[in-house]
Amino acid sequence: MLTKGLPRPAIILSKYIVTAVIMTVSYWLCFGITYGYTAYLWANTDLQHTLFAAFSLWIIGFMYLSILIMGCVLFKQAFSGIIFLLAVTVIISLCSILPQTASYSPMILMSKNVDLLSGAAAISEFTMPIIISLIITAGFLFTAVVSFNKKQV
Repeated sequence: MLTKGLPRPAIILSKYIVTAVIMTVSYWLCFGITYGYTAYLWANTDLQHTLFAAFSLWIIGFMYLSILIMGCVLFKQAFSGIIFLLAVTVIISLCSILPQTASYSPMILMSKNVDLLSGAAAISEFTMPIIISLIITAGFLFTAVVSFNKKQV
């Protein structure tokens, strides 16, 4: 693709966009099916903020995709990119242990969404983690594009 004149940023961004579209279609299709049979089988179940809880998991999926793309740019082997994703996830998880950063951690989007469904957590607790995960997503995508521009192929 590069030898045919395709710009380097287009390669990284197209990989990210195609993967994000596939993830989005798959995720919301599975959510719809699961929500449908849950509503059918347990008609009297009252879950609060179901769509927002699903939305928060969907947002963190974009963050993980950007980290994976960055890992694939840094390392030649796909497995190394996955290990990079794991390492960054562990670092983000460790940062969420600190009381000063716990309420800002993107890990809240996964760990507290059940509390959101039961009513034990408020939607306002998810605002900063969503913003932080969007910033992390943009940062890793930008870094991946810059790194790929400098990389010899």
